[in-house]
Amino acid sequence: IEAAGPGRSRALRLRAHFAPAACTPGLSNGGTVSFGKLSINDLSRDQDTRLPARPLTLTVACDGPTPFALVMKDNRDGSATGGTDETAYGLDLDASNNKIGRFYLTVDPAEFSADSLSTLYRTDSTSNGVAWSSSTARQIPMAANSIMGFTDKTGVTTGPVALQTLTGTMRIKTYLAPMQTLDLRDVVHINGSGTLEIVYP
Repeated sequence: IEAAGPGRSRALRLRAHFAPAACTPGLSNGGTVSFGKLSINDLSRDQDTRLPARPLTLTVACDGPTPFALVMKDNRDGSATGGTDETAYGLDLDASNNKIGRFYLTVDPAEFSADSLSTLYRTDSTSNGVAWSSSTARQIPMAANSIMGFTDKTGVTTGPVALQTLTGTMRIKTYLAPMQTLDLRDVVHINGSGTLEIVYP
């Protein structure tokens, strides 16, 4: 828009920024999963010990219908047993810097509900939202190098559908390293930590 007068003019420029509706995540029990005190007599000396799976309820509430995805960050990066498995998250190190074990965060769309949708499907992207996997009802752990969203139709490759509310149960599956690989001269603390983030692809 330009205002002009005798011998002079002034230009008016209009600018605006639009942000997506904010989404707020929540985790049951403050996001803490506790196994209490474990006895070495209950753990394997030369094999991994699988601990009982623990549920954790996730809720996401958005200001309005919003396409969003979830990404998991390992706060104990590099401490997971199991080689280069990108779905394994670390449990920290013992007093001698031995890896204590690993945990997985499994998300099954059958255990989630959103808005008034009857069925949800899962879709993942390893390209930060540029391309998406065909949405399916698969139950697999979240991977550190990908983002995960939900759709309302199977076979969709266009990314997450817009949701306003989401709730469901995630499963924490934990494995401890063989006892013979750990320093047991002192108490070993299972100290896994991860951050679940919401992104807007």
